[in-house]
Amino acid sequence: MAEALQDAGSIVLGPIPTVDKAIKKIESEPHIDGAVVDVNLGGMLAYPVADLLIARKIPFVFTSGYEDNLLRDRYSQVKNCAKPLSVLGAGGSAGRGHVALMTTQALKR
Repeated sequence: MAEALQDAGSIVLGPIPTVDKAIKKIESEPHIDGAVVDVNLGGMLAYPVADLLIARKIPFVFTSGYEDNLLRDRYSQVKNCAKPLSVLGAGGSAGRGHVALMTTQALKR
């Protein structure tokens, strides 16, 4: 996915495989234009990451392989892209420029 986003003109920061690392990256990087956030980051739910992105007004989309009522209720304003993810759809939603790509894919390599 990172390569496809780069091909679309984005600068990809990541993939970032854990909630803690994602929060640290978001707090340390002043220029994040958008994010793609896997709901499951290293076995933990990514809700703290989503809350920080919302607080910083950074647009993002979730990716998830399952339905989650909490996503619909708590994050109704955030698009949830079901896996397998359409990279072009995610790239358009997350915007161009710097993209924080947070996914569990790095753990599977």
